[in-house]
Amino acid sequence: MKRALLCCCPLLVGASATGEMSSIMGTVSGAPMGAVLHIHAYQVPDHDAITKEDVYFDLDRNGTTATAQRVNVSRTIATADGSFYIPALSSVHYTLFAWADVDLDGRLDLPYEPVGWFATGGAHWMTPVKVNGADPISIRVTGPAPMPSGTLSIANAHLHSVAGLRTLSVAGSPRERGHAHGFLLGQQIIDFFRFFTLQSTTNSTSFYTSQVVPFVNSSTGWYNYSAEYLEEIDAILHGIRQSNLNNGLWLEELGRNLERADLLYLNDYGNYPEAPQTLRRACTQFAFWGDASATGRLIAGRNMDGENDFRRVTVSHFIAFSVTPDNGASPFVHFMWPGFVAVASGVSTRGLWVM
Repeated sequence: MKRALLCCCPLLVGASATGEMSSIMGTVSGAPMGAVLHIHAYQVPDHDAITKEDVYFDLDRNGTTATAQRVNVSRTIATADGSFYIPALSSVHYTLFAWADVDLDGRLDLPYEPVGWFATGGAHWMTPVKVNGADPISIRVTGPAPMPSGTLSIANAHLHSVAGLRTLSVAGSPRERGHAHGFLLGQQIIDFFRFFTLQSTTNSTSFYTSQVVPFVNSSTGWYNYSAEYLEEIDAILHGIRQSNLNNGLWLEELGRNLERADLLYLNDYGNYPEAPQTLRRACTQFAFWGDASATGRLIAGRNMDGENDFRRVTVSHFIAFSVTPDNGASPFVHFMWPGFVAVASGVSTRGLWVM
């Protein structure tokens, strides 16, 4: 089983050397009105990192037993104002996780029910922190907006479903395609950047701000980007602005708006030279053609095995792009996530497959 780290911080609560019990208290914010807030305190064994599988195990109410659980857990429900109190904690290292039961069915429905965890200093991954039992803990739960349903259309583009897969069909110049992309999928681009690109591919907001962004912006970056590529990236930002989202381009974690560098990194996060090992990049791919194919035509497929964030936005936000350039280039289809201009898995009308 792959074990990806969950972005949580263990708490050193105020238990004494004599084994006296301690407690944790605090507040949870960000939940929709009427949701029930659940808080779980995980006792981390041997100062080990808690994994998302540990939390999934705990949240799976069907068949999970105490012997199957790798970590001990104490649970509570917050009061109407979001306050919580967890008494009788005997260990010293804990990780706090919270989730909002919006539909009141007693289980966490990912990706759209908000979740959160205790972390310090903008950390996305586990960092030890000492917390006295009397000090209040603050957790904010967040989650992505659902993919738009039905068919949405503007000039040069429409968002619809093809064989059950959400598909963005765009045509025209890089500026026209980018604007339509940002206008129709602005919230999904922002959510994908926040909950996957930022949280799952970097260790902390400070690392991203101090190391990743300067590298992307520097003249020694990955590529000498073409003018057309940058034009399409910039047009996505313009399209998001024009869509009049409630929070615009604002990124809560970074305290600023989404910028060109963020979209450049989103498009090529896997090639950052010092990306942390917390993201396990791996793909399963195959391609058959000629005598190996029943029809003689190319049959290709790919699984994005390594990109598995806790909220599962890599699953919920997976879409197809159908692109028809206006410069005589071959139309093509590629499969990825909102915000992608670069092609990681795609095929043109001339039969060229890129993976």
